[in-house]
Amino acid sequence: MPQDGRIGRSRQTRLPGQAAWFGLVPFFLFALAFEVLPILMLLRSSLTRNGALTLANVRHALTPMMLDAFRNSIQLSFTTALLGTVLGTIVAYAIVTSPSATVRNVLTALADVTANFGGAPLAFAFIITLGSTGVVTLL
Repeated sequence: MPQDGRIGRSRQTRLPGQAAWFGLVPFFLFALAFEVLPILMLLRSSLTRNGALTLANVRHALTPMMLDAFRNSIQLSFTTALLGTVLGTIVAYAIVTSPSATVRNVLTALADVTANFGGAPLAFAFIITLGSTGVVTLL
């Protein structure tokens, strides 16, 4: 047995040259299927109507009502990102500076739960709470 406690060969096996890139094939396939192709399809559908090339969809997107919707979405995104950053910083500071291990563990658990409660689970929670057959609506 070698002196450093390792068992087996002491050298790492490396793939020769270009063969190492084959490990990235699944990543590139995933990126192509779920990022590149949807963007290309969206671009194509935005520039065509009934199979003909047109800028009508672009003109419609630049109407005052649509521009207001874009502005409101961007403002909401910025506000929620800023609020999340400020509150997250406060919670992180409280976790790091807390003298009690119990308080640190509780705050860490709370941060973990809230960090993972976004996207689809959050949308689902809104739907089951406030949707047309949601708990609040039925009450």
